[in-house]
Amino acid sequence: MATRSNIAIMHADGSVVRIYAHWGGLPGENGEILLNNYSTTDKVEEMIEGGDMSTLGNTPEECKYYKDRANEDPEEIKPERFSNITDALRRNSDTEFFYLWDVEAQRWFYSEDDRVGSREKLMVLTPEAWAC
Repeated sequence: MATRSNIAIMHADGSVVRIYAHWGGLPGENGEILLNNYSTTDKVEEMIEGGDMSTLGNTPEECKYYKDRANEDPEEIKPERFSNITDALRRNSDTEFFYLWDVEAQRWFYSEDDRVGSREKLMVLTPEAWAC
């Protein structure tokens, strides 16, 4: 069974770009990959611009993007853009985990779902998130 997640970036102006990842959404999977391999804004932006994906890879080239599969509607799998984090969190995409790269903080935050309502309710992503 898939553990779905959203992966997003919040820019200095508060705008958010979000994608969907179908597999590996747990902190010990996608969370660990994000923390260890996507630690700069440039890397995060490159990965997110690929759009929705089946599987997150250690590099954007290793990600299994839906755009690379036949019969996918490009409009349905491109990154979603929001004017602020509240809108990005309010728009429920029925995922189990939400990951956010905050450009100003230069770090990852996460939640066990995408219905937390505000950036302040997200937790800092650290290795302890998957050590349990």
